Amino acid sequence: MRNNVLRYLCLFIVVAAIAGFIFSTQKDRRITCKNCNVIFISLDQVRAKSLPCLGYTKNTMPNLCRFAAKSQLFTRSYAPASRTMDSHFSMMTSLYPSTHTMNLPYASVLPNDIPTLAQRLKNEGYQTYFFGPTTDPHLPLTGGLERGFDAVYEADNPRLWTETFDAIATRSSQSNTPSFFFMHTYLAHEPYVPEDEHVRLFYDGPERKRTAYEDLCKFTYLKLQSLHPEAVFGVSGDKHTYCERLDSYHTASQSYQEFNDIYAIFNDEYWRQFDDLPQDERGEYTHALYAATLFELDIQLGKFFEDLEKKGMMENTIIVIVGDQGDEFFEHGSYSHGSSLYNEVLHVPFIVYVPGYSPSRSNKLVSLVDIMPTILGAIGKKSPKKISGIDVFSARSHLMVIAEHVNDGALSLRTDRHSLIVREADGETEVELYDTDADFDERTNIAAENKIIVTRLLGLYKKLRSGFPTYPRISYPLPTWINEQDRQELIESGYF
Repeated sequence: MRNNVLRYLCLFIVVAAIAGFIFSTQKDRRITCKNCNVIFISLDQVRAKSLPCLGYTKNTMPNLCRFAAKSQLFTRSYAPASRTMDSHFSMMTSLYPSTHTMNLPYASVLPNDIPTLAQRLKNEGYQTYFFGPTTDPHLPLTGGLERGFDAVYEADNPRLWTETFDAIATRSSQSNTPSFFFMHTYLAHEPYVPEDEHVRLFYDGPERKRTAYEDLCKFTYLKLQSLHPEAVFGVSGDKHTYCERLDSYHTASQSYQEFNDIYAIFNDEYWRQFDDLPQDERGEYTHALYAATLFELDIQLGKFFEDLEKKGMMENTIIVIVGDQGDEFFEHGSYSHGSSLYNEVLHVPFIVYVPGYSPSRSNKLVSLVDIMPTILGAIGKKSPKKISGIDVFSARSHLMVIAEHVNDGALSLRTDRHSLIVREADGETEVELYDTDADFDERTNIAAENKIIVTRLLGLYKKLRSGFPTYPRISYPLPTWINEQDRQELIESGYF
């Protein structure tokens, strides 16, 4: 009898401890910011690997990391793709790329049945504002990104955010209505052309000649003239720089082929200047240019944070800051982003500031699809049902986070312990498995000797995939610039 009493007493203590933990989590959740403003900042191409608050040894972004030190910093956050368009629509819909289907610039249109974060916040009474590029096909406002925004502003860096923000913030405070601001910047995007004095903060090797930005514009513009002599360039002559002419051509582009020509020519020419360097040195030097670019972006962010402090907005504003994907610097033999699904392009910062919360660091496995439910939870609203994300402050956790390059047949699966990358190429399936506890940089592929783990991860993915929300797909014609072979492959894949 006495043993039974002790057994029940122990059981009660365990249950009480568990209940206490759950209650503590729920209690923390009550420290919300109801009717607070929401600022959601997307730092394009800012990767976790290059930030001092996430393990990098040099001080690339001191202002951002100081902000993270008074916020909730999630150290294991992953993008759902290493491409701007796919990733941003996942952030805005809390769906993976294969579900929201926004994978093809100039062609994809978000199904009307999929609400965006801006639409959901507008329905909650928020005034909603978009600050970012307004003619970029990778952030297509006309493809669905504009939905839910009361106003759209061409403001693609923190300096412009502050200038545009002042009048809007004043008007919002006078109306006693909370506001949602989505803010995007490409300031960390290639080509990296920082000031020499900032490069020296991150590189102590020999001086190297670098191509000027205007020279890159000139090369690209003249190349495009030879490729598309019939195209209308909008501006020409000595009164305009080559960058202005190129920008006019870019704005007038009507197809992905035209846009891709600009992007490919410009960036290929930029990266070609490093071809003569040995690969290790090339990686070190180009990363230093990137690090200096992050530093310059951080200076602008610091001024923006100061402006928020002066306005007193830190007391009534939720601020979420993420990178949409990273860049690679020959860690796996390549550069830039969009082609691979390794940690250097998927591991991104995820910072959440909510007034009333004590700062913390969390190693919880999270994804950028979690942004919508996290913001809704922080303003005291329930998460919608037909999403793939979770509120990162809740007791729920991901068993696995996913990244997809739908058009390429590439898939990345990440758990607490492993990363699995699967690619379909030329009728063959390529499989890479990494133990990220021991090998976070994903150097040693252990798939061959761990087939049981591979099978288990694929089985878990299949189970999770079967539970993904489904929405009606939009039917639209194949773009005319797609060749016949690609046309057939896209049809067979179910894309069109």
